[in-house]
Amino acid sequence: MQYSLFTIKQHIVYLLKAKNAFSVHSPFVYSLYSYILKNRKRKCKNKLTSLHSSLCEYLDDYNITTINSSTEYQEILDKISQNRNAVIISNIHTNKEFNALWQRLTNIQTHYITIDFFCLGILINCENVIYNQNYILKY
Repeated sequence: MQYSLFTIKQHIVYLLKAKNAFSVHSPFVYSLYSYILKNRKRKCKNKLTSLHSSLCEYLDDYNITTINSSTEYQEILDKISQNRNAVIISNIHTNKEFNALWQRLTNIQTHYITIDFFCLGILINCENVIYNQNYILKY
């Protein structure tokens, strides 16, 4: 697979900013991240499939929507507007347009949790969150 210069640059920025479990202060996000890391060694052919299935298992009591980054901003906000909803967005750093959409979602001034795993991002509307929390986590 050939990667664009933009994607390579974004991956370097991700590697410099990404944190591990010890820098996560939210109990919910720490628990989610620990669960994902514990299940990372599954016999999936690809890392993205393993991550996606772990997220879906952990958030099984949430209404989860999986979308492509080409989905419109307002459509994503409509899907995440209710409590206990989660939106998994693939390819958030593939090109400038998708990256701009992800940056716009992380800047929402509401009570959402955003987690950037580079290959995908997750936006969670959790009732216990008081303010917007953005995480860039290693996977």
